[in-house]
Amino acid sequence: MLEITVRGAPSSERNSITVNYDGLIDDVAVDDVVLLDNGLMQVRVLAKEDNRIRTVVLTAGTLGSRRHINLPGVHVNLPALTEKDLADVALGVELGVDFVALSFARKKEDLEELRQVLQKSGSTAQVVAKIESQSAVREIDDMIAAADIILIARGDLGIECPMEELPIIQRRIVKRCLRLGKPVVVGRSDDRAPRRMTATMANQIHDPSTRCFKSIFAKGL
Repeated sequence: MLEITVRGAPSSERNSITVNYDGLIDDVAVDDVVLLDNGLMQVRVLAKEDNRIRTVVLTAGTLGSRRHINLPGVHVNLPALTEKDLADVALGVELGVDFVALSFARKKEDLEELRQVLQKSGSTAQVVAKIESQSAVREIDDMIAAADIILIARGDLGIECPMEELPIIQRRIVKRCLRLGKPVVVGRSDDRAPRRMTATMANQIHDPSTRCFKSIFAKGL
């Protein structure tokens, strides 16, 4: 059993974690699967009580602080651009960046919002849509039309979607981008999922994508 608390609720179970997204308890439903730490741990929601979510652990593991939470297929009621995002964009504009990538873009309106912010700031930076959720995959045609560049972010997309569907999704997106003349980038991260990384690199070899890169994120910085 694992308890997840929000809004400052005190722990009532031996195994308990606190998250800083207050809306989590409203977004999840009973029987939803919640992925912790890039999918290394999986829990299923049993009940929601006050500001606590009670879950049963499906895949056990050791959970550190400040780990990622993924909710596959769940609509998360977060804004496309948070206050921190806007501050980061403002700094990027000041530094004269050429590209701005929007993480977890879910629909074309998210990209249009970012473009409006850039234009109001006098920036000509190109908008990069990071495709890393089921919502983005469902809206992929509109996303391709709204973005300057498509980035298939295989790290989180590999968590959000079933592994056996990933090669098909990736190749479909690449082919659509090439057909429309839209630059497309295929990336992968070192997320300790060997099967996913193997499938990723195989597709990167076979797909005629515009660019292929590997990203390594420093831990603990």
